[in-house]
Amino acid sequence: MRYVVRTFVGIGLIILCATACSYAVAELLQVGTCASGGPYVSARQCPDGIERLIIVFFPAILLMLAGAWIYSGRGTAPGSDREPWGSGLLILWVALFGGIAFACFWAVWGPDANPGPGAKTGGLIVGFLFVPMGLGALVPMFWAWRESGSSSRPVMGVPSTGPMAGPRTVVRSAPRPIAGVPRSGGDKVARLEHSSDCAATAW
Repeated sequence: MRYVVRTFVGIGLIILCATACSYAVAELLQVGTCASGGPYVSARQCPDGIERLIIVFFPAILLMLAGAWIYSGRGTAPGSDREPWGSGLLILWVALFGGIAFACFWAVWGPDANPGPGAKTGGLIVGFLFVPMGLGALVPMFWAWRESGSSSRPVMGVPSTGPMAGPRTVVRSAPRPIAGVPRSGGDKVARLEHSSDCAATAW
């Protein structure tokens, strides 16, 4: 139960916050460059509510870190000795950078795209930069999954978990002799016994 709850809560927080950040980026790209604050700034004033789009990043990142911590502490799946797969931070990394890259492309090339002044170039730069950054984290995730699978294969006769768990070594038994074939060195023993018998008779 603990494994299931932590998995769903952790992944849910990461996906929810990554979606919120991606939505904020897409909305900011629709606004484009703007400024506000007085007569000595750009003539294009920012629309009302844009501050909320910027502020949303801070609680979203904190909640994503909390979700990654919850997910990473889920433990081993019930009925399995396989090591937990996937780091919460790596999943956070893929979701955040991948979501923002998708939001940039959608805001620039989407069906209802209407990027503001200067937003198209900036959105494409961020999108093409974040794609390899997000997908690059999939490589260590894949290798971690492979290592967790190979290291959890139990050795026959050696328990993998519990107080009796021991080192994962395979003990090879000596080969059994084939019936009808004398063991090596048997003829030497016979000659020694024969020579001792002859010596006793001569004595």
